[in-house]
Amino acid sequence: MMNSPLVQAVFTLTGDEQFTGWHRPDVRWNGWATPTFDRSEAERIVAWTNTPDGASDTETFSWHGDRIVSRYEDMGNVDVSYIDADADGRYPIGSFGWVWSEVEDEQDEQDEQQTDAAVAAAVEDGKREILADIADGTLPADVADFSSLHDHVDANGYAGFFDARVDWTPEDGNRVTNALDAWLRAGRP
Repeated sequence: MMNSPLVQAVFTLTGDEQFTGWHRPDVRWNGWATPTFDRSEAERIVAWTNTPDGASDTETFSWHGDRIVSRYEDMGNVDVSYIDADADGRYPIGSFGWVWSEVEDEQDEQDEQQTDAAVAAAVEDGKREILADIADGTLPADVADFSSLHDHVDANGYAGFFDARVDWTPEDGNRVTNALDAWLRAGRP
């Protein structure tokens, strides 16, 4: 299987400090990104890791020529290893070992906020529809969870899933049904 091409992105460990690097989006370590960094970003990462807000309080980094020296100390044991640049001159700092996340760009964040608002609106629509069906006798007054709605109606149609929201992802739909289920289980407050 061939890996995808390298793409440039911004990465973070903490959400605060961000570093520009390169990665193959389909190459992950336990679900985390595996970036490599140009020398200038690698220098920033090495400097940052040695601050109180850095990645580790048991591992320090320094430069020895073009190599990064990693010194890991735990319970009196010291392990020294080296990080060399790859064929492209990039350093795989923390790749396949640290929990690097790709920072979403502003458009992704706006899209996510719009989806969150649409999910919240769909939950409110679903609540109104369920209450209306209880009021007209389609559903029993003691309905206690989303699953039991299916005994009386096709509950997947609540919140507009049969028409207005056909382009939603399964995750979006699950968020709505989970929220409606929690609302029903809580006694419909």
